[in-house]
Amino acid sequence: MGGSASANGNGGIFGGQLGCDFELNNNFVFGMSGSAAGTTITGTGADPFAIETLQSKTEFLGDLSLRVGFGWDRVLLYFKGGGALAHNQYSDTALFTGGLTSNSTISANPFGGVAGAGIEWAFARNWSAFVEYDHYYFSNYTATFSFPGAGNYLVNIGQNIDAVKGGINLRFYNGP
Repeated sequence: MGGSASANGNGGIFGGQLGCDFELNNNFVFGMSGSAAGTTITGTGADPFAIETLQSKTEFLGDLSLRVGFGWDRVLLYFKGGGALAHNQYSDTALFTGGLTSNSTISANPFGGVAGAGIEWAFARNWSAFVEYDHYYFSNYTATFSFPGAGNYLVNIGQNIDAVKGGINLRFYNGP
């Protein structure tokens, strides 16, 4: 057995980041950062060819990224890209022939990538605020749900997450 479903989810992302930047004399900035966050992203979808509902919950989202940007005065415009990891919980409820209803839950940790862009403003010597858009994309994979009395059910899962993030950074600055 196998199926597919499409779900649009939404929720919040709450976490932190750690990174470093290097500014060249010509105002170009190169850096790297890592972020880790808990999320409340949930979604529900139905297979149009079966009586089945798939619920998804992304519990963790992280990335390790490189960034490049251009700064002038106290403002930095940048692009970033790198690898991403998510931790997801999936719950599948299916109605089988003969009226048998069954639930199955699995966890998955897909790897993928992230691409984004943002703006950062240094509002004080060691403090900055940022807003960025990130697009997370993960490889498709096949999840196996096991239903007692009905066997295994395969579902092809693909995941993309679009996120707008904002935050405050504390910078450990050693310059003049």
